[in-house]
Amino acid sequence: MNFRVHNEEALSLDWNKYNSNILATGSSARCIRVWDIRNAACPLFTLEDAHTFPVKKVRWSPFDGNILASASYDMSVAIWEMKPVC
Repeated sequence: MNFRVHNEEALSLDWNKYNSNILATGSSARCIRVWDIRNAACPLFTLEDAHTFPVKKVRWSPFDGNILASASYDMSVAIWEMKPVC
């Protein structure tokens, strides 16, 4: 399977250990996206301007499949709760 995760350079990705179909990506455009590879036409979540500089790293929590951490070249770290609305 091959699909485009960002229009800009993708700098990081991490698979969710609680759901092997879910992955998170971080880009040079300060954007984070969460994908379900079974439906790669559109992301489950998009966090535009998640940081003020490129997203250097994304990592799912080893304890909770809904928690995602991101780190940026702006020297900040953010914790995100990724719970579906429906």
